[in-house]
Amino acid sequence: YLYLWVRKNLSFKNITFELSYFKDLYKDSSWVFLDRLAKTVSMQSDKIIVAAIIDPVYTTILVFSKKASELANTMVMQISAALMPSLSHLVGEGDYTKLRKHMLVSIKLTFILGLFGAGGIFLLNKSFVSLWVGDEFFAGTLFTVLIIVYGLLYVLNVAFYNNLFANGKILIVSKASMFESLI
Repeated sequence: YLYLWVRKNLSFKNITFELSYFKDLYKDSSWVFLDRLAKTVSMQSDKIIVAAIIDPVYTTILVFSKKASELANTMVMQISAALMPSLSHLVGEGDYTKLRKHMLVSIKLTFILGLFGAGGIFLLNKSFVSLWVGDEFFAGTLFTVLIIVYGLLYVLNVAFYNNLFANGKILIVSKASMFESLI
């Protein structure tokens, strides 16, 4: 029914495509795609490397010891992602004073929420892993601290990435992030 309604009520005869517009769009989009692909591969490769070089059992320990941190980081990263449209709007208006202020607030808020998440992970990660799969799969307190430090740096990195992306620096930030992922 929807197809028939769209066909009857919407006219697609006046739509034109300019190749130059799509060429620019796909150039930027392809860099973002390659950046996200490289980021995904680099974020998941540690499990494959541990399984291949050390032992698949340690992969289980790695995955379950990092899971709480990954969940907390994902929630914190949504703050800067949610602010991207507003920041882009400020760029479009040319209000760079407000833009700088809101970008700084975004980074501070991300860091503060990241610290709260880090505290929760530090206090609850052993219980989390123990409840889920057992004490023998907890990697230890030192490993938890390293995951927390990495998580805070990663969350701040994503906040800077999102702020720069919203600021219109799409190619620069995509290339830099892809280079970082390859390293």
